[in-house]
Amino acid sequence: MRALALAAIAAFVFAGAADARPWTDPNGRVTFDSPAGWTVQPDARPTQLTYVITAIGNAECHVVGQPNGNASIPPARVRAAGAEDTRFDAATWTRILNGLFPEVFPNASAQVTATSKDTTGFWPIQTATVTAGDQTVHAAMQIRPGFDLIAVCMTFAGPDQIDRFNTFFHSIGNPHDAEWQAAAASAAPAATTPAPAPAPAAH
Repeated sequence: MRALALAAIAAFVFAGAADARPWTDPNGRVTFDSPAGWTVQPDARPTQLTYVITAIGNAECHVVGQPNGNASIPPARVRAAGAEDTRFDAATWTRILNGLFPEVFPNASAQVTATSKDTTGFWPIQTATVTAGDQTVHAAMQIRPGFDLIAVCMTFAGPDQIDRFNTFFHSIGNPHDAEWQAAAASAAPAATTPAPAPAPAAH
């Protein structure tokens, strides 16, 4: 894992450090605020997902935006589905994390030790604490109409930067969030038809 961090840092040197700033996916799948002093590097992958790594010397976060089956589902119903804990059990977390982040969880090594939910913002954030060997990884997942937004963060040296990671997780969104939030806020109570569960990892 540490070798991965060092390789990532070496690849990001050209980007330089800067103040916290928003990053917007040119493909329109995901946005986030990069922490102050962290570098940001999109990772080109032969799939229909967006994969970005943001890093500093002793920590890094990987962010994925990938299409799901929710594009035609009303935003209010997607929001409600994102708060349903049964959709985000340990088996679902394990499948998604091992599929999307093989560099973080080599040999499908993700082991979920705890899950929780944060509903302080408009869009629910499902979170998990995961281990990969002796490395602790913090993960977050949100769903939107048409997209799953998933991130993992880890500290390689020094105190665990969980507070910084949680702030980062709250910054993750989609360029259409304001539009969808307005639609969800003005909608009638959500219908009983559920939104699809998070999509399998794209390959």
